[in-house]
Amino acid sequence: LANDAFWLFLLTFIGFSLSLLRGVFATTLFAHNRLDILRLMEMIQIISRTLIIIFLFSIDTPQLVYVGIANILASIIILLLTLYYSKKIYSSLHVNFTLFDRKYVKELSQMAIWVLINQIGSLLFLKIDLFIVNRFLGSSMAGEYAIILQWNTLIRVFAVLLSAVITPVIMIFYAKDKREDMIKMVKIAFKLMAIGMSIIIGEITALSGDILSIWMGEEFRYLEYLMLFSLIPLIINLSVYPLFAIQTAYNRVKIPAIVTLILGFCNLILAIILVKWTTLGIYGIVLAGAIILTLRNSIFTPIYTSHLLKIPLLSFTKYYLLSIFFYISSYTITTIFTSFYYIDGYLMLFWVMVLSVLLSLILFYIYLRFDNQLYQIFNKLLEHKSLKKIKVRYKKK
Repeated sequence: LANDAFWLFLLTFIGFSLSLLRGVFATTLFAHNRLDILRLMEMIQIISRTLIIIFLFSIDTPQLVYVGIANILASIIILLLTLYYSKKIYSSLHVNFTLFDRKYVKELSQMAIWVLINQIGSLLFLKIDLFIVNRFLGSSMAGEYAIILQWNTLIRVFAVLLSAVITPVIMIFYAKDKREDMIKMVKIAFKLMAIGMSIIIGEITALSGDILSIWMGEEFRYLEYLMLFSLIPLIINLSVYPLFAIQTAYNRVKIPAIVTLILGFCNLILAIILVKWTTLGIYGIVLAGAIILTLRNSIFTPIYTSHLLKIPLLSFTKYYLLSIFFYISSYTITTIFTSFYYIDGYLMLFWVMVLSVLLSLILFYIYLRFDNQLYQIFNKLLEHKSLKKIKVRYKKK
């Protein structure tokens, strides 16, 4: 077993190293805003790794080393695909070691160090709470809290995927010195993120009891208030995700990293104080994270980004009213539907969520009439060639 574990670690490490190499060539796809290809290759990597593991386990006795073999083979497959598409999209791409310049390595290394520090601070925000729960409240409570964290993580991942769409566009505008276009784009992205995530979170929190009951069993329904309490701060904290691309584009990651690290330790200290010297229990840990993270994302991040863009410091903070309005609206709409429908399974849960989304989208459309900038964007989308073709086909039918 120890030998298998060694080979699993070694092969996985080699596969990870290949992924780092692949990341260098993947920047070509990122710079050309081909996120569709990047996401497709990620899917291929996951599927190929799974299929290789199933194949190896089926032809021989399952061993840990086979997982390592699957990791390295999947990494090789995805590296070759990345090289192919990078060369296809940017035909003049070639490797020349004589062009190696230490000056750029130093510049990139300095940025990488501060990004790493930022990630350490983020870990103190997002991952330390489960450790504190386990340490002070026991493994049983940690297991229950882990159930709630699944939804928190799911919503965060969804927000990251949405914000990743705008990041290449921001980089392109910055590289071409199109400052006004960049400001306009990031404001639109901020508003859409605020509205979209607030609608989703409003639905999930309104249905939290039913979701837990159907998913985990009726005995877990009592966790709905903990779920509600942990998700509500996200309506503010997820809106700022598009702003992080501005900090990266301007290479101004030092101050955000220091602030994140300091506040991360503040979160750790406050969580321990609240769980150890108050009667709040697990709610104290959630409260600590909500307070500290919201302070960073509602005050520092939007104001610092506005400073970088040289626009009024409150240019983004005013949009938090949109988050609050659409959250309350979505929560209210979903709650009204739950009073008319008895949710006894996944089908009824899905039906209520669809109805709530449709009504929330109608409300969003009404808001568009008062936001000329967003209204013009959606009009351009409706006039897109692909949508026009669909309209023509529909009329012919």
